[in-house]
Amino acid sequence: MTGCTSSADGASDVATTSAQPPPTSSADRASATGDSVDTGAGSTTVATTTAFTSASESTTRKPAPTPSAPKPSGTATLGPLNDTSVRWFTALCTGLSSADTSKAHQESGDLATRRAGAADVFDGAARAYRTMTDDLTGIGAPAIPNGEALQDTLLKAAPAMADAAEQGADDIKAATDESGVTKAIDLADDAETEARAPLSDFAEALAAPALAEQLEVIEACRPLFT
Repeated sequence: MTGCTSSADGASDVATTSAQPPPTSSADRASATGDSVDTGAGSTTVATTTAFTSASESTTRKPAPTPSAPKPSGTATLGPLNDTSVRWFTALCTGLSSADTSKAHQESGDLATRRAGAADVFDGAARAYRTMTDDLTGIGAPAIPNGEALQDTLLKAAPAMADAAEQGADDIKAATDESGVTKAIDLADDAETEARAPLSDFAEALAAPALAEQLEVIEACRPLFT
């Protein structure tokens, strides 16, 4: 693994504060403004979304896996992002934005048109995840707290996300009616959400104000972190 894990050289450290992790299901996404969601075991209030929340996810809440180690927090110190880190986040944000599968739900027209359009969305997501993986590998880990761990987790999760999107496209193409297309899209979203789950451990750290404020000025990241 290339890259470093220390803060940018010559920069003054800025204390950061903790932020809430993002939702991990479409029930969360639907209530990202803080609404209560009926989960079958009472209501729960959901946190704000971040870049690691899938743009379109299933309506079934899945229990969060128990992490084997403490999650990276947003309380570490961080100076200004160096050039490597800016390039890394640009590649990350470009990949995640290009892999937005919510557009599949917006496809319309007759069966053949809708099916082809939705399948193209997931095929495009698979390509975006693979390109992102190649780009992040070439750049190396970002110089932020837990940067090496974040890089390692992403490089393991992104291929699984690409495989899920690719399989979703194939399932959509195989659908024989409108309800089949809708079901295939939903199942593909579920699979992508599951593949993306390991990244949720880093959501709190990425939402920390000292980092989020710097990501907001990176053009590719602005839509995801604002």
